[in-house]
Amino acid sequence: MHARTASEACLQNSADQPELAVRQASAILSAPSTDLPLRIDAQHCLALARQTLGQGQPAIQAANRLLAMLDTAGKEDRPELHQARLDAVTILARTGQPALIEGQLVDIVLKARAQQQTALEVDALTRIAQLIFSEFRDDRSAQAYLAQAEGMARAAGLSLRPILQAQLPIALDANHADTSEHLIKQLRTEPVADDTGQAMNWRLDTAQARIDLIMQDPVTARPLLLKTLAAQRRIGDLAGVRETLLALGLAESFLDRPKQAREYDLQALQLAETARTDTITALHQLLDVSYKSQQRADIERFGSRLMALGSHARRQQWKQSVRHIKSRLGPPLWAPATVGHRTQLAGWLHADRVSWLTRISLLLSCCSLGLIWYQSRRFRKRLQLSTIDPLSQLLTRREATSRIDQWIDSPSVPGSAGTSLVLLLVDIDHFKRINDQYGHAAGDSVLTEVANRLKSCCRRTDVIGRWGGEEFLIALPATDTPSTLALASRICETISQKPIQTPSGASLQVTVSVGVSYWPFVPDNRAPGHWQDALVPADAALYAVKRSGRNGWASIRATPKALGGNIEQLLRDPVQASRQGLLSIHSVHALEWPVATDTPDER
Repeated sequence: MHARTASEACLQNSADQPELAVRQASAILSAPSTDLPLRIDAQHCLALARQTLGQGQPAIQAANRLLAMLDTAGKEDRPELHQARLDAVTILARTGQPALIEGQLVDIVLKARAQQQTALEVDALTRIAQLIFSEFRDDRSAQAYLAQAEGMARAAGLSLRPILQAQLPIALDANHADTSEHLIKQLRTEPVADDTGQAMNWRLDTAQARIDLIMQDPVTARPLLLKTLAAQRRIGDLAGVRETLLALGLAESFLDRPKQAREYDLQALQLAETARTDTITALHQLLDVSYKSQQRADIERFGSRLMALGSHARRQQWKQSVRHIKSRLGPPLWAPATVGHRTQLAGWLHADRVSWLTRISLLLSCCSLGLIWYQSRRFRKRLQLSTIDPLSQLLTRREATSRIDQWIDSPSVPGSAGTSLVLLLVDIDHFKRINDQYGHAAGDSVLTEVANRLKSCCRRTDVIGRWGGEEFLIALPATDTPSTLALASRICETISQKPIQTPSGASLQVTVSVGVSYWPFVPDNRAPGHWQDALVPADAALYAVKRSGRNGWASIRATPKALGGNIEQLLRDPVQASRQGLLSIHSVHALEWPVATDTPDER
């Protein structure tokens, strides 16, 4: 095979047959007489294939070598070289060097803009939007830049496939089923530039299954995911395998099979760590499964890692990076069109003569306004589905987390900007027993009624969310200790004072256990960490109440004497730490704290 043909075949195989592509690229690179352009193509192929195989460190090495070769090539202005540089920088940005986004990728956009190279500018802008979403967790800015790239691509007659591929994970992450379905249909009909669409088709099947999960239909999603997983493993698309494993973890969790969910999520986490790419999603799912199965060791293990990855300092750094990108590129050149409808209508109504053409235009405008109103209602309804738990009608875990983050980040919100929060974890006692004895319909009735009673105990400004299974989270700006403890006591009394009726007619006496903690956990701590750090002591207090008879509350907080100390060590023996004046503990009755060797009982 001719060398040029071999390098082109290698690039085509990098997605669907990455192992073959690695062998082809290695053969070209090992040939002593290969010229620089061919070596660049082969190195480009090697970097892409390593990324597809989820080989983080080898992919980084291949990308760095590719950049070195491109620098050697100097000022050659071939489209293949621009594409190679884009791919190399993207690989490095996704594997631990996000600073390249606001550096080299923005440089490419600005250079392409200056030279009026629209295709290159659109491609680079799309990469930046993808990385803003995946690395900096800013879906709004990502969507805005993608909208700008799509407008430019349409005007220039360029393929929309890369932009649609970038829009799909954002839509799925936001639980927008209709938008995701539309994007998948577009991608299946959008022409493919080469014969490398097999891997993409399997990834679209994973996305289709994700839509089934958004619609709470894991029974339909699971067989499709298992079929897709087998195909992706067969072709060696380990990046696709990671996404499919995460979706399978969600499906098994929906089906109340935490053991299988944990297995799939652990496999996904291992692949993410090997690829040196995003591990946050896998950790989130593992933490959810750990809460559902009451595995305290896993809660601490995955929770601590997640807190480190999403720390307040790191989130501030992400925001600063996005601001820097916008300062260099300028804000996204896209915004919804605005029309002065009132002024326009007034002019028509007061005119002496109104032509038929104007009347038709007015009618069309009214129809357009009606359509916009209807679509806005549908959008609000879809938004509500992604933020409100359909059973309890409380905030979802994701939305509760987002609102508390906004509290802390916004200096204008009470309870933020240096003040503290109270966090209450509320868990229904013996909920598994209720499900086993009376059925899941009874369990759903209990969850709904407990949620209603919790809302009656709290203020409208408090954050109340379903945190997982039968566990709820309440967050409010910190008040004095007596008021906080009075709230915890009121919750226990309100839940237990009146039996809950089930659909079958059974009358159930339901109680809850409450664990209370504070953020910052140590008063006057200038580096308090993320607010979710305070959920670990809250959960410890909750578990102590469970061991001590349930139907009660316990509050725990470090004293100023604990500043600079090892909080994890204090929580291993709270009684001793309390005696030393390092912890302040309050409870409704005597507490039996667990020891390190304890395993969780039926809660």
